[in-house]
Amino acid sequence: MRIRLWLFILVLVVLMTGCATDSETKETQSNSSDEVTFKEGKVVSVKDKTFYEEDLDFHTLMNKIKLLLQKEVTEDEEQLEYLDEQIEYHDNINVNLQSMIELYAAALLAEEKNYFIPDDKLLKEVGKYKEQIDEADEAVEMVEDFGREKFNRNIEEYVRQTLLRDRVVADLEENLKEDNPDAEDREINFYLAKEYDDLIEDQIATLEIEIHIE
Repeated sequence: MRIRLWLFILVLVVLMTGCATDSETKETQSNSSDEVTFKEGKVVSVKDKTFYEEDLDFHTLMNKIKLLLQKEVTEDEEQLEYLDEQIEYHDNINVNLQSMIELYAAALLAEEKNYFIPDDKLLKEVGKYKEQIDEADEAVEMVEDFGREKFNRNIEEYVRQTLLRDRVVADLEENLKEDNPDAEDREINFYLAKEYDDLIEDQIATLEIEIHIE
């Protein structure tokens, strides 16, 4: 867990555990999504945007669907086992809350650079995403359990944010390749991940964040 956002998530854990005993605390932290009660359905406010329980539930759904789609294209047993572990890992509210905040922070950073996603490109990417989901039975089942109407209501903004984040990543990658023309892809990817993490840490540090927990 990254340092600056770790402090934020630590506050969440403390608020959730309250005066619990040590054993109760460990159980709460391992299954925190069943323990949290949010005020008026609000989860967290980041800058001027408030995220609600539906937003967090949708983000959780998409995190798991991305992993399910990866399962569809691999036959390696170790990789499948790893992906199953990651799907279970994303049952934890802290994981999904951190991911949701980081994605939004990246989208804000892209907008500060005056990037935007044209409507035609957005609709095309949304269509491609839906096609991928519809070809995976387990993913379709998860969408139906979540609610198709709610899914359709949230998918465009989610894809818009991911495309904006991808623009930020593409900028970093381009700069790294220019500065390191002889570097191999593995090396570029290593430094790309580090630079992106550092960039998002710095961006989050500039944002006002409020958790809405009863």
